[in-house]
Parts: sequence; structure tokens; C-alpha cells
Amino acid sequence: MLRASMTTPTSSKPQFMDTKLIKGPSVWNGDKKKWKHWSSKLEGYIAGVSVDLLTLMGKASAIPTKIELVEMPAEAQEMAGSLFSILSGLTELAAYDILLNTEKGNGFELRRKYCRDNAPKSIGFSRNRMMLILEPNDLVQAGNGYSQLLNQ
Repeated sequence: MLRASMTTPTSSKPQFMDTKLIKGPSVWNGDKKKWKHWSSKLEGYIAGVSVDLLTLMGKASAIPTKIELVEMPAEAQEMAGSLFSILSGLTELAAYDILLNTEKGNGFELRRKYCRDNAPKSIGFSRNRMMLILEPNDLVQAGNGYSQLLNQ
């Protein structure tokens, strides 16, 4: 869903970066370890292309629900298409699979998915998952019942 904060910024500043001369970031394959640095390089590249696109890209990554292309203003739809095109050329393997499962031309939704899937997890999140593995309560209870049966 498109939020009110995702209105299209208007900027009449000229573009100083020639995208034919400035090389974009390397291709990203979906490796979570490389996400932070690749994403930062992508943001730097996008800032040179369009500050408005960078602004909307940042807002899109903070939206918790699916972003629908049809709900965007026409200018934002054009930017979403540009971002989708850029990301399709800079991704492969697992990252490209996510692209293939996103509405065509909806670069903002694709960026939101990448940010959501690669956001750093808290220590508590990892600890809780590890505790389930190391101390599975269901198995402990089942084991106690089994031990009682053996002792009888």
C-alpha cells in the first residue's frame, strides 16, 4: 500500500553524473553478508542518478506492507520502473529470483523486499532460535515421559 509519505518529491536540480561514465555497483547475488555494503554502493549510485529516486527508495524500504504500483502517482511509477530496471541489471541468482517474484516495474516493492529480507537480526532473535534448537521443550517433555516409562 502506498503511504502518504511516498509522494513524489519535486526537484529541478540538473543531473551532474553521467551514468555512461560512472560505473554502478557490482552485481549482487543475494548474499546477506554482502548486502550492507552493496546496498550502500547502490544508494550512492542512485543519488547520482536522481536524489528524488533515492528519497523514495528510502521511504519504500521503511514501509512494512506491500507497495502496490497502481496506487502510486504517475511520476512515482516511472521512478519505480527505473529502479526496477537498475536492480534487474545489478542482481543475479537468489536476488534475481526475488526480482522475478515481484510485480514487473515495481522497483520500490523490490527494494522493500530486499531490505526486509536482509535486515540485521537482533541478538535476541538469534538467541531465541538457538534456544529452541538447544533446548527443544517438546522433545525434553517427550524424553521425560519416555524415561518414566523405562523406569517403571
